[in-house]
Amino acid sequence: MQETILYIAVSIDGYIATESGTIDWLDLTRVPLVLSSQYTQFYDTVGAVVMGNKTYKQITTELAVDNYPYNDVQSYIFTHQPSTNTDSITFLNEPADVALPKIREATVGNIWIVGGNSVIQPLVEKNLIDTYIITVIPVFLGKGIRLFETFDSDQYEFIMKSTTLENGMVTYTFKK
Repeated sequence: MQETILYIAVSIDGYIATESGTIDWLDLTRVPLVLSSQYTQFYDTVGAVVMGNKTYKQITTELAVDNYPYNDVQSYIFTHQPSTNTDSITFLNEPADVALPKIREATVGNIWIVGGNSVIQPLVEKNLIDTYIITVIPVFLGKGIRLFETFDSDQYEFIMKSTTLENGMVTYTFKK
């Protein structure tokens, strides 16, 4: 059964980016990344990735320059800027919660909500995310862009599973 999954990293104090939108706090020299089998198993189920244009730009200009990591699945990028689609990347100029039913229909496999907040929040508010996989990075930011602006926790069961990774990160899985 297809699921819409938010799989994201967050600081201990609940932020996904600094105030300016950067993610340099995900400094892998401070907290080494251990690619877990959990991620590999998760990614093998993904048929599409969904993200905002800022997240897309961070991936393509900072994190994976010249090596877009999601070429093997369909990408849906939400933007207000005119952009040219490719075979594997579709740019959308509509709210994420409006587009998601069409994305579900066009996708074989799970849908990974990569980020950022402008994509995540409308999906949270409309209860359109089936599973939350949140990896807490052992870093305090103090301020920045929160993962959730608002969240109705009554819609979800409590922690379904938690996994401690060897680098001090903890991954929590919540299901509705």
